[in-house]
Amino acid sequence: MEATSNATGDAAGEHSVIYRVTGTASKAQISYTDPSSNQIVKRSVRLPWEVELFFEPGAELAILARTTGRRGTLACEIWFDGDKLSESSSSGGSTTAHCLATVGEE
Repeated sequence: MEATSNATGDAAGEHSVIYRVTGTASKAQISYTDPSSNQIVKRSVRLPWEVELFFEPGAELAILARTTGRRGTLACEIWFDGDKLSESSSSGGSTTAHCLATVGEE
């Protein structure tokens, strides 16, 4: 499984967030919100895929995955400090899975 990290460690007051995409589709286009509220787009990503980032309390989290090839299933998840906050799945032709959550306040 491909895993990347945009943080060097857990800073005080920040929370670990894992965006994860799985499914039977061989590849997907993935868009997600980073800690600076930028939308990051990854094209033609092999599944399964995940990234761990660190967010301040109150941050809005979002991930969208779309199939880029043949039919298949897609599922997205948002994990916050080890707990699953959001999940979504879809199957068929032009498949899309979308997850939203907010990082809890301290």
